[in-house]
Amino acid sequence: LSLGSGVLTLVQTVTDADGDSASAAIDVGTGGVFRFEDDGPSVTINSVVDGGITLTTQDAQTIGSASDTATGSFAAAFLAAAVPSYGADGPGTTTVGSYSLSVTDSNSGLTSNGLAITLTKVGS
Repeated sequence: LSLGSGVLTLVQTVTDADGDSASAAIDVGTGGVFRFEDDGPSVTINSVVDGGITLTTQDAQTIGSASDTATGSFAAAFLAAAVPSYGADGPGTTTVGSYSLSVTDSNSGLTSNGLAITLTKVGS
């Protein structure tokens, strides 16, 4: 944010021992002498090449009516993908580390032994 001409004037006045004074002024808004550089924080999310993320299941234990579940944590991939820029002020006490997951369609498009693999969000 740069100031316009005539918006902010800095005046210096000096007075000597017998009371004589002199003043000088400068228009700080002229020529971009004074400006605010608070660009605010931003974050860029990049794709992370992790050599493939693998989730191992025990399909042999799901024969007939038996079922099985498997979970996996991909937190490291999320943390590596986030590239924060804290702006001109530098980092504060808040760091990148909050993510949310939304599952709008439980059909993953993947199959196991011809059966659909579905995605489910557990917890809040």
